[in-house]
Amino acid sequence: MNSRSTGLDFVSAPDAPQLDAEKVLKLIDQISEQERHFNGIETQYRLLASTWLLASLGAIGYILQGDLTTVVDKKILIGSIGLVANIGIYLLWLLDIKVYHRLLHSAFKQGIYLEIKYDWLPRTRIDMLIGHQAGDVTRSTSLYYVCSTTLLGLIGAISFVFNFNETLPRLLVIIAFVILSVIQISFMIRSGVSSTTRLLADELRAKYETRAP
Repeated sequence: MNSRSTGLDFVSAPDAPQLDAEKVLKLIDQISEQERHFNGIETQYRLLASTWLLASLGAIGYILQGDLTTVVDKKILIGSIGLVANIGIYLLWLLDIKVYHRLLHSAFKQGIYLEIKYDWLPRTRIDMLIGHQAGDVTRSTSLYYVCSTTLLGLIGAISFVFNFNETLPRLLVIIAFVILSVIQISFMIRSGVSSTTRLLADELRAKYETRAP
């Protein structure tokens, strides 16, 4: 049996503190406001990541098609754009998923606890959690970031490879790209919700789905 506590036993206990309906509704309103706030911030980060991706691809396309005279070689310039854009979108992923999504999820869980304790509340959050596999949303969002960073990293690696004429430097660039990409992708994909949240989802699924007619 998992020794971690999800809080479900506490809020379901008969001797747990009770609040009147007015205070409960105020808490729900405050939680909903926090959810909207953090969700809005996450949306802005995802829009910024999309803008960053399109701007980087546009800059690379302009360099390739335009008659542009640069101090450095075009291949090095394109590779640098891909590398910098890769790092930038990765940092946006960190802020989105590792910071604000966790804050959003903390508020979301408090709403779940209230819906468990006060069964006259609509089971909106409970149904959302048990209706989806825990972590699906986070993994799907991370997949978008993974595709963006991998594409930019691949463009950068190809540009650096063609910048060298010798086999050894090309091979080193390819090896470095593969190793760094595997590390980055595995870290981004594996960063989902906590095991406590998965346990809570399983407990709620067992609690409410068995009651379904």
